Amino acid sequence: MKILTTLSRPIRHTAGFSLIEVIIVIAIIGFLSAMLFPNFAKIQTKAKEASLQAAVHALQSSVESYSMDAGTYPAGTNLTVPQLIDILKTTGALTKVPKNPFTGHTYTGSDAAGKIMYDYDAQTNHYSLQGFGANNENLVIKLENI
Repeated sequence: MKILTTLSRPIRHTAGFSLIEVIIVIAIIGFLSAMLFPNFAKIQTKAKEASLQAAVHALQSSVESYSMDAGTYPAGTNLTVPQLIDILKTTGALTKVPKNPFTGHTYTGSDAAGKIMYDYDAQTNHYSLQGFGANNENLVIKLENI
């Protein structure tokens, strides 16, 4: 068996990547993921806020349905979703309990994100539903009756 040589060195058939090539590929992947991760987090937050808006709209429909059945809007100020749900269930105005898109669970009175508050003023017959985003800092949606 004869080994081909070039300038008196044997030709080796090596398979795989060198350490430098692997480090360069890892560096490129790290750079791309560092660039894309903030955008991905923003997209997730926007999707959760859109889901929160849908939940607030569903609650508004239930409040209006309650008003048609009971003749008045649910009474209360600074009501959390569980408190409002208890009131809406008395007339059957609420058929499906919404989930908090930020936690993935049913709403509680102490949600750290995605909080929804209901206020009703009996003197003006005016209500408002407010939905807050991540960390309950920014107002995402506010719905009121006219």
